[in-house]
Amino acid sequence: MNEKELQDTIIHITTLEQKYQALYPMWRRGQTLFNSLYALYPEIADGLRGTNVDPFHRDERYGDCWDHIIKMLKDDNDQV
Repeated sequence: MNEKELQDTIIHITTLEQKYQALYPMWRRGQTLFNSLYALYPEIADGLRGTNVDPFHRDERYGDCWDHIIKMLKDDNDQV
């Protein structure tokens, strides 16, 4: 994945994250990120589930989760 594709993917995730936040304001930030990621890239979300970067129940993992998502997207491209 080149840098443009990576940026487009990040925008895709964050756009859905913003839509979900508007639709479901009761969702926490980490929950919203995880659900957005799962809707678009379930294989990446499943790889995060239950790990020390899973933000679903712990919002403080939000930044670490994004770091991990970006790494997985870059690593996935390296394997193609």
